[in-house]
Amino acid sequence: MNVPSSVEVRPPLTRWLTEQAGPGQTALFCLPPSGGGASGFRPWSTLAPDWLAVVPVRLPAREARLDEPALESVPAVVEAVLPHLEQHAPDRFALFGHSMGAIIAFELARELSARGRPPVRLYVSGAVAPRFWSQLEPGLSDRPIEEILDVLISRCGVPAEAREHAQLIALMEPAVRGDLKIVESYDHRPGPALGCPITALQADRDELTTPEGTGAWAAHTRAGFTLRTYPGGHSFPQEERVAVVGDIVRDLVPDAESLC
Repeated sequence: MNVPSSVEVRPPLTRWLTEQAGPGQTALFCLPPSGGGASGFRPWSTLAPDWLAVVPVRLPAREARLDEPALESVPAVVEAVLPHLEQHAPDRFALFGHSMGAIIAFELARELSARGRPPVRLYVSGAVAPRFWSQLEPGLSDRPIEEILDVLISRCGVPAEAREHAQLIALMEPAVRGDLKIVESYDHRPGPALGCPITALQADRDELTTPEGTGAWAAHTRAGFTLRTYPGGHSFPQEERVAVVGDIVRDLVPDAESLC
């Protein structure tokens, strides 16, 4: 990302945040899907303008945190991530989450809003609204890894070639099982609608979402709702990242300009 001289690029301060917004930047905090990591959002940074910092959240049990135990519930993730967002979020920030990350981003938005630090917009991608939320398959997290892979390949966009990398699978297994437990155990608590806009993103061939389920996110905001559909399957935020990031930039740039 090309950054003007007026923007200071600072190193990450915590193991949870792989980047940090500089002075005057808007931050886009990104929460990964099940089994995903912060590196999945690295290509987004090359597409972002100078005023937008893409800040992936790195969860335990993956990438540079392989030696840490996986978290296994949405409340546990929110409790762990929240202090880092409160400390390091700039005045203007948005939240983006894909699949599992969408539910985590939603619950973070609720907690931050309750504490007087609401995001300017929440992006929920590849996920149905809480009242439509369901498990991929009951008890999947406790099945043999081969069965888990079959489901992830057939329904979640994981490439079939993943079966050929036994060593990598072994490294990722704790994160995958922990993330599946997060999905399986999620229990939505009713609460006030968010005061920030929600943008829901879906793909036209994603088996994990439905137009009705994705559209139901509208009930969780009193500040405006947008539904966008992209070509592809469940991995569309990476396959269509130029379009996805471009739309996010257009959403956020008016407010960013007004604060310059």
